[in-house]
Amino acid sequence: MPTLKKTSVMNIFTDGEKYFSDLRWKNKTKTCIRCNANVVYTLSSGRLRCKECGLTFGNFTRTYLGKLNVPIYEITHLLYLFALGIPVYRARYYVLVSMKTAHKAYTVFREALYDSCMQEFYRKLKENPELEYELKSYFCDIDNFAWGTDGRSVIVGFIEIDGNVYIFPVSGENFKSLCEQNIIKESRSGLQYIRQDCYIGKLSIIGSHLSIPRVSDEEKTRHTNKKIPKLWNYLRRQLYIYHGISISHHHLFLKELEFRFNNRDREIFTLLSEMLVKKVSYHTNN
Repeated sequence: MPTLKKTSVMNIFTDGEKYFSDLRWKNKTKTCIRCNANVVYTLSSGRLRCKECGLTFGNFTRTYLGKLNVPIYEITHLLYLFALGIPVYRARYYVLVSMKTAHKAYTVFREALYDSCMQEFYRKLKENPELEYELKSYFCDIDNFAWGTDGRSVIVGFIEIDGNVYIFPVSGENFKSLCEQNIIKESRSGLQYIRQDCYIGKLSIIGSHLSIPRVSDEEKTRHTNKKIPKLWNYLRRQLYIYHGISISHHHLFLKELEFRFNNRDREIFTLLSEMLVKKVSYHTNN
């Protein structure tokens, strides 16, 4: 995985088109996005045209980056601020776009991130058939994720696989069934223990925002060396920093925090850039 050098940030800002184009095609022959033919030529306008089917397209057509009608310089700047974890209400002061445009860009970044995280999660489940069966039986329908609410709370599951923690939705019916079977018990912290690598968390809905109950010092001490409670505490802090999140986009926010937590020791600007130039493939508004 290429890493971002400290001296290369300004180069990306000044020539972002080339940077994202190289990531899009990975220095390979450009191919048609419709027929996959590799007989593509460049027009004087900079767009591409396929000799086989005649389709005219851009370097970022049908990608997440192509969903933004914003100059590449501003996208690069917004992505850099997003990678640093700066909320949009603060980032708007450092870019030459409106608050509405900056918010849309952040949403597209999260959609690209959500797509990649979900694909990785599905790949991990396919490698662990027993775990996939367990999740289908007790927690949710893996083939049709539904990030819903019951009007009072959002219930999510946390599972650790190969050192990474993944977040998935838990339906209200499944949560009630688990409680009736005494598999989990209510907790003031909002985080219920099932086993060492699996927890369930409840996020309270207050108005149009999400919050997490305060955890006692005893709970903090008990879960100090476990990754899932650490992610739960990280989620609590970020909810405070972001001043709450929209219910309609909470699944994007949760996957963003999952990604940041699992890659906390890595440089994520390049990772996010690669996600942006991928084709839009997963339905993120579920």
